[in-house]
Amino acid sequence: MEKGRKVKVLMIVALIITVIGLSVAYSAMSELLEIKGSATVNSSNWDIHFETPSANSYGDSEYTLPLVDKTSLTDYKVILSTPGDKVEYIIPVVNSGSIDARIDEVVKGEKICTGTGPNREEDEAKVCSSISYNITYIDGSEIKVGDKLKKNEKKELKLVLEYDKNAEKITEDVQVTNLDIDINYVED
Repeated sequence: MEKGRKVKVLMIVALIITVIGLSVAYSAMSELLEIKGSATVNSSNWDIHFETPSANSYGDSEYTLPLVDKTSLTDYKVILSTPGDKVEYIIPVVNSGSIDARIDEVVKGEKICTGTGPNREEDEAKVCSSISYNITYIDGSEIKVGDKLKKNEKKELKLVLEYDKNAEKITEDVQVTNLDIDINYVED
């Protein structure tokens, strides 16, 4: 029996030595890698808007300044009386937000000419072919998809409505509508 007990004690000691040996070997062959850090999320805001426009008229033309409602300019009115008349609106667009933007889409409405009187259709055709409206940057360069408006940047747009100097004479007034332009900015 004594012999059995010695064998058991020997086995327990061997087991303890084995466990200690494995622990030492494991710790010698392991390495703890740590990555520590933090992040802060700053608030951001989206604020692209129009500022108050100005205008210039040429010839006998007359105009009203549009109403400004941050992202909309509405109710601008132009009277072009004589071929060669022209009105230019200078429209500041500002990115006061904290996110850079780019133009995703530019949509220009198709003008509609509505005349009165017995020569209505003829007058409408003459006016629609003689009235132009276009929007560019102040330097005359084209506004196009992909153009950037960085945070805290301001660009001036120029909207020009012009009655061709070689236009044929009309007999009655013609109203031109749907002179709309949409410029869609998205996050860059």
